[in-house]
Amino acid sequence: RPRIRPSLAIIGGRALALEFAQMYKRLGVDTIILQRSERILPDWEPEISLSVKNYLEKNDNIPIFTNVRVKEVRKGNGGKIVVTDKGEVEADEILLATGRKPNVEMNLDAAGIELNDKGGIKVNEELRTSNPNVYAAGDVIGGPMLEALAGRQGSIAAENAIMNVKRKIDMSSVPQVVFIEPNVAKVGLTALEAMKEGYDIDHRV
Repeated sequence: RPRIRPSLAIIGGRALALEFAQMYKRLGVDTIILQRSERILPDWEPEISLSVKNYLEKNDNIPIFTNVRVKEVRKGNGGKIVVTDKGEVEADEILLATGRKPNVEMNLDAAGIELNDKGGIKVNEELRTSNPNVYAAGDVIGGPMLEALAGRQGSIAAENAIMNVKRKIDMSSVPQVVFIEPNVAKVGLTALEAMKEGYDIDHRV
């Protein structure tokens, strides 16, 4: 029997996955989230991750499954089947939102530009590469791939390259936002990161 409503399985549980999940659900697409980590938004405070999960499940009726490992994807009866270690999920379409990699296939060696351990272009605090005449900013340097961060980096890299002002980038001061309803935002260190850096902290929800 043909399905009346389209369906979408989203693999991933970070900002992009959540934003698309809520958007498609509100456009009438039955949506499910499959996340490999033990919680969605794994780099955020656990309390925020739980609040977002509860909101999406209760208010948008989006099932969220964590600690799920995808083994394979195969064709089903008119759709696709995601095979996981917890069972199978069938959907019309699949959205893979597990992250992105910097596109650095540009023969950078010829320009003397080195890569970092994240596979992006290696830069210093001024966003200067190992070639002193070249600066880099945004997703291509690796790290958090966020619009706000890329914009800040781009402005600083451009000023340093054109005016040689030697401005430095403070990654921790750039806000991160998940554009769902309601919006979720953070800036600075998490409690765990602060404790690892030796701060004596007091925090509450």
